[in-house]
Amino acid sequence: MINFTTIPYVSNNETFGVVTWQDLQQAACIPHRSRAIAPETAKKSAPLVAAHNGKTRNKAEAEANGLFGMLRADLDNAKGQTPETIAAALREQGLCSFIIYSTLSHQPDAPRYRVFVELAEPVPFAMWADLQFALAELLGSDPCVGRPAQFMILPTVIKSTAEHYQHMIAEGAALSPSAPFWLNAAALAEQHQAAAAKVSQQFNQAAPKPFNEKLVGRQVSIIERVNASYEWPELLAHYGYKRKGRNAWMAPESTSGTAGVHILTSSTDGKERIFSHHMSDPAGNRLCDKFDLITIRNFSGDSFKAVQEIAKEQFPDIHAHNRREWARAQRDEQRQRFEAMREDTKPLAAAKGQAKAISQPKGVMFPLLSADQMAEIMEAAQ
Repeated sequence: MINFTTIPYVSNNETFGVVTWQDLQQAACIPHRSRAIAPETAKKSAPLVAAHNGKTRNKAEAEANGLFGMLRADLDNAKGQTPETIAAALREQGLCSFIIYSTLSHQPDAPRYRVFVELAEPVPFAMWADLQFALAELLGSDPCVGRPAQFMILPTVIKSTAEHYQHMIAEGAALSPSAPFWLNAAALAEQHQAAAAKVSQQFNQAAPKPFNEKLVGRQVSIIERVNASYEWPELLAHYGYKRKGRNAWMAPESTSGTAGVHILTSSTDGKERIFSHHMSDPAGNRLCDKFDLITIRNFSGDSFKAVQEIAKEQFPDIHAHNRREWARAQRDEQRQRFEAMREDTKPLAAAKGQAKAISQPKGVMFPLLSADQMAEIMEAAQ
């Protein structure tokens, strides 16, 4: 049996505790009662739980070292759903050990639920991610719960929401590797990985040349800063791409229901780019880095405009720095032009001087007079 890592409140990154599956069941039956007045305030002080046993909130550490013992679903748009309808959907897929509870923001006319599904054995991140995507697809869950380092608020109520709190617990068999749901999730993941590998082989070539920013001096590349500042899952989700697997997304324009977008890692520069098979995708049939996708989606493919607007809006300090560097480069260029013009006129000036020396008689050179000689001359002149 696996223990799940907890933290006492969302801003705590150091104090880790543990709970068992039975503890989670008990928490659903007797939710934490917060003294806060509003749900948003209560969220800041409510305890949270991870899907893994790692004592960390770091994504890379959770992926590398954590063992995951449950699946999760976040149903923030559950209009028309109840714990009973959610339970029916789970049981239909052979999921028989689960916890359903309403969230702090839940209201009868705007229901919101969290779902935990017990695994029979802990699994590493890759397998957990495949199962997690299958559950999200089944329930229409927010994909954020697929983040390995994501902690979820444990059952919590405040005075004004306590009467609306709902929960349901199913104590059947935990999800095992032999269950159809597990096998189907693994098979679908293999299909996605095979498709991504096939595309990667097709584009095992030199990386496409990026837009030339024409940087001068010590200017900072906005394109490089954009590519380093965003993560693919969040960026794709922002533009409406629906995640279907660890490395499979579906474009928002797609009507086929097939995941045709994959992240590829270049064998030349090591950078990640997406390739979309969707013909209806504006970013389709090409390799795109993050800046390319933003340019296509926000600026109709105008890279120059994208660099200017993104620099001003997202990186104002870098934009100011780059403007100073541009002005300095302009001054240096003007100075160099002036110096070059001076160098070009020196031979001409020298030639003119020589011609003048030849055509005109030399002037008479007088020796300098001493002070005594000058005094004698002045006295004689009187």
